[in-house]
Amino acid sequence: MVLGVLAIVWIIVLGSYAKERMADRRTDSVSAFRSQISTLQRTNCAPSSVAGGAPYRIRPASAMACAVARRRRKNVLLGLLTAALLTVVLALAAPGILTIGLATVAVAAFTGYVVLLVERQRLVTEQQAKVRPISTARPRPVARQAPVRRPVLSATRR
Repeated sequence: MVLGVLAIVWIIVLGSYAKERMADRRTDSVSAFRSQISTLQRTNCAPSSVAGGAPYRIRPASAMACAVARRRRKNVLLGLLTAALLTVVLALAAPGILTIGLATVAVAAFTGYVVLLVERQRLVTEQQAKVRPISTARPRPVARQAPVRRPVLSATRR
């Protein structure tokens, strides 16, 4: 019974994966590139200020994408925490190999996600300390030096 349910779940997961892969192959390279760029733009959250420098503005679309990404990370964290707590309570209430295994997997997933969030925050802090935004103001013209005139040597000497 359990193996049958597990087989059905795997068929659904692998079927959706195969369907997604086939849909990706039918698109042309321009639309695939545009899709990848839009994905990067949605997930690229620029810092709101630079350490030691003046704050710079984030475009409103980028700010909204950052808020959505932050909310999504929070929802995933709360979901994993809930799953970990519920499976630990279940493992304590009805100890067994299956419940203890589920609790272990849920706690490991929660711990791994927290580690990834901490690493991401460390990278963002490091980026804020090191990266300086390029000024959008018009650069000052560079003073040009007069070209150096070198004597022209003739090919033949008289």
